[in-house]
Amino acid sequence: MSTPGPPSPKSLPPLHNKRDRDESNGYGGKRGRVAGAAGATAGSNGGRPVSQGPSPRKSTLVGEGRSHSLNRENHPNLLVNVKTYKDSLYGTLELEPVIQLLMDTPQFQRLHGLKQLGTSDNVFRSCTHTRFEHSVGVAHLAQRFAEGLRRRQPELGITAADVMCVKIAGLLHDLGHGPFSHMWDDAFVKRMGVKWEHETGSVNMMRYMLRGGDGGPAKAIDLGRYRPALDAKDVTFIEEMILGTPEEQRKGRSSDKEFLYDIVNNTRSGLDVDKLDYFQRDARNSVGDRPMDLDRFIELARVLPAEDQRGNRRRMICYPDKLWTEALGLFRSRMELHTLVYQHHGGKSVELMLVDAFAKADPYFTVPGTVDEKHPDGRWRMSEAIHDCKAYTRLKDSLVDLVTNDPHPGLGPAKGILERLERRDLYPCAGATECDFTKLGMAEEEVASEMVRVLRNGGGGALPPRREKDDGESDTEIDEEEGGAVGTDEITEVLEEEDIIVEFMRIHWGLKDANPVNRLRFFSKYAPMGPDTQGVRLDEEKYASFLPRVFESKKIRVFVRNTAKVDAARKALELFCHEHGCSSPSPLLSQDG
Repeated sequence: MSTPGPPSPKSLPPLHNKRDRDESNGYGGKRGRVAGAAGATAGSNGGRPVSQGPSPRKSTLVGEGRSHSLNRENHPNLLVNVKTYKDSLYGTLELEPVIQLLMDTPQFQRLHGLKQLGTSDNVFRSCTHTRFEHSVGVAHLAQRFAEGLRRRQPELGITAADVMCVKIAGLLHDLGHGPFSHMWDDAFVKRMGVKWEHETGSVNMMRYMLRGGDGGPAKAIDLGRYRPALDAKDVTFIEEMILGTPEEQRKGRSSDKEFLYDIVNNTRSGLDVDKLDYFQRDARNSVGDRPMDLDRFIELARVLPAEDQRGNRRRMICYPDKLWTEALGLFRSRMELHTLVYQHHGGKSVELMLVDAFAKADPYFTVPGTVDEKHPDGRWRMSEAIHDCKAYTRLKDSLVDLVTNDPHPGLGPAKGILERLERRDLYPCAGATECDFTKLGMAEEEVASEMVRVLRNGGGGALPPRREKDDGESDTEIDEEEGGAVGTDEITEVLEEEDIIVEFMRIHWGLKDANPVNRLRFFSKYAPMGPDTQGVRLDEEKYASFLPRVFESKKIRVFVRNTAKVDAARKALELFCHEHGCSSPSPLLSQDG
């Protein structure tokens, strides 16, 4: 008895033509598929191929012989048009079938296991929201933004496919984050000597999700019968939005729709729906409030011709000039969240301990991934997992428990650090100093070496009196006896470079030492909207009294691995500051906030 072959290409829903796509009003169909094409692909990571492993979900190949159809039997979600989702910020949201399909994958569900703010919940206990809810929120705002422009300005030619691409980019933009979010790529991956960014990981994970039944790259995303498909160019557009691809390298959309790239990941001004969501979500879950009503940025935006920072005439998203106060407040909120929450010394202490623990565990702890020549047993080290999507899907915040419970004898040092975390025996912060470290001509490791040197040499002169703490650093009470200067004669512990961790900390409004509002373009609410209306840069003199003296703060912070050497580290920092012209440091010994 012969086995029936795979369905022929004619039996599969075809890719719709451009006319169908442009005239379509939406994406509510009852069926949806991810489609792929034959051939292997490699993720972009400095030219290094990304092993994809077996497809995580069977998917339809449009126009190819091999096919695994997502039908009623193997995907019941396709039986419904739209599902609803209750979001803590925006209320009830609607999820189209294709969005459900993308969410119902191991790669997206993994975001449930990644806390949005990494280790901040060790200080702000309600900061337990995840990348999952943030990603759904960004997708919602992205859709609202694109649909609003489409409704207000039909002459822009925004199609339903454009709107769906923008929404999918918002949904998938954080797929590449690792355990404890920014700790992974900002600290651990860097510590392991790998150059990598989570945006690259997001695109690789998206490609892994969209692979066809034969393991090839995505050819299309079929949105259902009587609905247009997103083709390969649309998939490229989604990837470019996630990556923040430079204007001259974009292929997914032509220059007449370049403004769409600024909705999810705005490399031009920094004001995008990603930030609109996490500023509100993070503020509410940490300090207990939402900074402001940011809906007006979505409801009042218009696309107008304007000159960018390089003097090039572009189609840019512009705002009524009355929104300058909200814009300034938004960027101020960024500064405040970084100061109070994101870079709090207590959360940073936990982060540094986790990086130390994972670095010590890396040679001995592996996760299952793709079998290849270098990994015949299919086991990948943590630092390698970013290059294999199958292995990377396994990595979540639960990595701490996996390392703790692994019986490998080589994990003893890593477990020791994790046990300190459980006892809340954290790395203390010996102090922080206002210092423009960019003018020192030293890396963080070199500053640590210099601190040890000046301590051993006695500093070469008398110390200046210790300055009072700034208001922003007064959250920890330290009495004068504990926080005062320590003489070199009182130091009994020998300080070594490996005892201390030097951190260069910079906090700004979004554009380093420049005013980020200058990157935005505005229009007068009284100006008639016509072909001659342009977006302009707002004169800074109109709001000069609201601007800070400086837009960026630079500090050096010192953490101590060995709590017995806190006094020695504090003294070394004081001597270093005196010798290199930095302000006298203020100690921050408590890690609990």
